[in-house]
Amino acid sequence: MGGSRWQAVLRNWVVPLLPSSICTEAVRRVDALADLPQGDTCLVHGDLAGSNVLWGNGRVVGVLDWDLAALDDPAEDAAALATWHGWSLIAQMVDSDTTGRARAFADTHPLQAIAFAVLNDRAPAEIQRAVARAARRLRPTG
Repeated sequence: MGGSRWQAVLRNWVVPLLPSSICTEAVRRVDALADLPQGDTCLVHGDLAGSNVLWGNGRVVGVLDWDLAALDDPAEDAAALATWHGWSLIAQMVDSDTTGRARAFADTHPLQAIAFAVLNDRAPAEIQRAVARAARRLRPTG
């Protein structure tokens, strides 16, 4: 979502694309992630979900698409796995500190999808779909 300039990408490129009614929430999520204490770093896949994880007989048999791999916070991969497979399983994967950081990463997933589309010069219609999905996910409840 922009490498070392991820925070500026989200704040300056992504947030302005959102409906004004959710911009404050989007900025809160970006700031929450930026304010996290840095955990230990390790090799992180960066997109550890969906069809990038191959399963056979209830076990992981392969992991594809390593182009986003980097030394980073393992909470990033934990967030992807928990979002894909259920947050009830996260305690089986990581400790409570990593879980807290994973929630902050996951809270920015809708914004990351927009950043990916913008940074990769996707078609305007694709960017608008990402914005619409993010708007639904960031809309306050209750």
